[in-house]
Amino acid sequence: MSSSFPRLAFSVFLIGFLSTACSFLSRDAAESSYRPLLATGSDSSSRSPRGTLKGDFEWAADSASLEQAVYRWEQFLKDHEPLRGEYEDGFQKLHIDAAKLELMRVYYLLGQIDAGDRILKQIDPLAVNSSSGSE
Repeated sequence: MSSSFPRLAFSVFLIGFLSTACSFLSRDAAESSYRPLLATGSDSSSRSPRGTLKGDFEWAADSASLEQAVYRWEQFLKDHEPLRGEYEDGFQKLHIDAAKLELMRVYYLLGQIDAGDRILKQIDPLAVNSSSGSE
């Protein structure tokens, strides 16, 4: 299978995601409750502990408001995104990518277009390696 297929699939997904996110913009977005699009929380009986990748992801996904979601997704990325794009495994990368997309979506819903665009510029579906510099 060609290595360009995942890139193409991601590009199509990203375009669809952005069009969906932009269609939900409203004046009362700041007061709206938060429902994640890509992430799902879990019930309290099966929740992973905070401080773990999965536990912090669930914590962010369980945000009650858009403002709380911004804080929690930013905190999740601050705590778990690798500095040079050196992911431990696909599980970590999947969660980081989903968190970025959720945060970008929340910024757009709140009308914080510049903040959403800043994240969009970080997401490059055609990039093979996101680390800067060569060795």
